[in-house]
Amino acid sequence: MPEEFSKIKLISSVFQTAYDAEGKTSVTVLNQQPGLGLMIDSYSKLGFRLNNGSFLYGPVVLFPKTILSWNVEDDDDITEESLDLFAILSPKPDVLIVGFGGTSVFKRNLDKVLHNFRISKKINLEILPTSRAIPTFNFLNAEGRFVVAALIPPRIMNVNDSDLAMDRERHKKLYEFDDD
Repeated sequence: MPEEFSKIKLISSVFQTAYDAEGKTSVTVLNQQPGLGLMIDSYSKLGFRLNNGSFLYGPVVLFPKTILSWNVEDDDDITEESLDLFAILSPKPDVLIVGFGGTSVFKRNLDKVLHNFRISKKINLEILPTSRAIPTFNFLNAEGRFVVAALIPPRIMNVNDSDLAMDRERHKKLYEFDDD
């Protein structure tokens, strides 16, 4: 089982307050809505967990309803050649999100390398850390945009107390027995 999952903070499917008049606010969790396509629920250093329960190991390319393994090992392997697939897609994606697993220092190098790719292929390209690329993909996918994410699992995971508590609870449930 993958270590140190970073659960994207989700609120219950629909949250209602005591206020029951015009302008009442509700929250809908996109990952739990049927028909919105594939979304990422969580990620680790090893890969990504989808909203359908599947776990994807290593770098992946995620379309609204399709998954491909991406033949790169880490951020240094992202080149114009590794992105050629996206230049031949028809129709072209509204946005191609590249989620890199390293540090922000690497992003500056990646921006330089891919600047010509963006211009020559006329592709809207967002380069973000994987932790920010995932919610961006999920949101744009839920809006019905033709968005594609090329994601590399992060090298470093920031774990907080909430993550550790959730992990302990999950392990407790593994060893619970029903006496029925």
